[in-house]
Amino acid sequence: MFRRTTQGIALSPSSWATTRLGKKVTHSLAQQPSSPLLSGLSLAVPFESDEIDVLRQRLTDCLGQHKKQPVGLSLPDSAGHILWVPRPPEAESAQETEEMVRWSLRDRVATPHHQLRVSVFDTGQEQLLVAALHNTKAEQMEETLDRLGHRLLHLSFHSLDLWTSLQACRQTATDYLLLCQLPESAQWYRVKQGKLIAFRHKVGAFSSERLASETGRTLADWRQLRVEAVPETVWVYLDSEEEPLYQQALTGLLECPQFLATNLPTVPSLNRIALSAATAARRLA
Repeated sequence: MFRRTTQGIALSPSSWATTRLGKKVTHSLAQQPSSPLLSGLSLAVPFESDEIDVLRQRLTDCLGQHKKQPVGLSLPDSAGHILWVPRPPEAESAQETEEMVRWSLRDRVATPHHQLRVSVFDTGQEQLLVAALHNTKAEQMEETLDRLGHRLLHLSFHSLDLWTSLQACRQTATDYLLLCQLPESAQWYRVKQGKLIAFRHKVGAFSSERLASETGRTLADWRQLRVEAVPETVWVYLDSEEEPLYQQALTGLLECPQFLATNLPTVPSLNRIALSAATAARRLA
């Protein structure tokens, strides 16, 4: 039975990717033309009122002529918060877990905890992975897409969508390290036997030297915690015009890293994020 078509969008300050998931999968990738920077794509704050029109135009360009489709939307990690938090031992339901996790963030993020929209990812471990977005920003996305005739079903972040896409791939889901370098942040995901056993998120701009240094520090910290830091498979996602410099720096530190842009042919890496968002929206449609 054919399931309805969904659209995945991966937005970044400099470009966007769209993936339409129907009977066939179609991809498009575009560079962002000169326009005001949407601070909500780089900072964990709502969009300013004068940015909403820019956001609407960008989403219109992404969606084209397609109407009334369920949409999955992926934002840069710096647009919100991704955290590694202890599992609440007293929680008896998913709703209680979410409420207790939201409360636990009150001293960890600048946004008041009652203004956060929280998604909890069960890792199968004592730590949970949590994505938190300012509720006003989430509502701005929903309202903008609703006015365009679409329904937002999935809202997440780039590195999370990359991680979930790798988890869904049987060839990569067993044992790997995923390193993501994004415009305003970097993330390290360590998966063993299909379970996320370690995670680190660092905000800021990363030169190739800094990314290599922070990667070395992350691996050293994990070894002290008796985490097997470097598996045979290392996936690296780079969002930089100076990708060769990053590749050179990381190749000297990691054994045989596989760069997503070159090792997943036919699907550019930003489109892989959009495909994951479209797949998530289809599950919810």
